[in-house]
Amino acid sequence: VSTQSTGIHSLFPANPEGASPYSPSSRRWLNIMYIDVSSVPEFALSAEARQRVGSAEFQQRLHKARDSHWVNYTEVSQLKMSVLPLLFSEFKARHLDKNTDRARAFLDFVEKGGDSLLHQAAFDALHADLHAEDSNMWGWPVFPEKYRTFDAAGTQ
Repeated sequence: VSTQSTGIHSLFPANPEGASPYSPSSRRWLNIMYIDVSSVPEFALSAEARQRVGSAEFQQRLHKARDSHWVNYTEVSQLKMSVLPLLFSEFKARHLDKNTDRARAFLDFVEKGGDSLLHQAAFDALHADLHAEDSNMWGWPVFPEKYRTFDAAGTQ
């Protein structure tokens, strides 16, 4: 029996520099940093997302990140994470709020993901908040007691 881990597994969005294929936060879910934001259908529909990506500041940061010899995971993460919520807002307005076929496909994906997806989402959200306050907050074992397990009241 072999356990494989590759760079496409979910890592730690709150700690982009911890980009090791040998210690993913999940071997089931994918690394969101591989999302090409400009290929997400909502990108073409979101004036705000296109304006952000097209801004001089964004383009300057993007070119600097692309020209770097080594991947600047923090910068790539910050750039992508400045656009992804805009795309989700567009998706919500155009699909989730209108219960379209695409919304139903998304909700089916969420349902099929079950507890595993819920746990991953909860971990990523908690990790982002806690890591922003203390960079030593690397995972469930070192989270404050009230957040240490998924079933803890603080986590819910």
